Amino acid sequence: MYHIDVVDHDAPLQTYIIRRSYSDFEDLHNQLTEILENRQAYYRSKALSRLARGVAPVPADARTQEDKLERAITAFALLPTLPTALLRADRI
Repeated sequence: MYHIDVVDHDAPLQTYIIRRSYSDFEDLHNQLTEILENRQAYYRSKALSRLARGVAPVPADARTQEDKLERAITAFALLPTLPTALLRADRI
């Protein structure tokens, strides 16, 4: 059983419980990783565009929810790695 907490900037924290095989969890992990990488790439290109236009960074006290989300996502490096022991146990 896997517990996954999902936070959306529009909604409260949601916890999902997955009672499926490890491969289902692995698929979800891969999809979330792809979404995170795509969102980070979007924010990086947005930041480069702002720099190219000479737009000054937004002061901390004037940031919008979108600005805060952007900072959180770009600061987030990677999802935690999947435990390999579960992979071996699931496929035995």
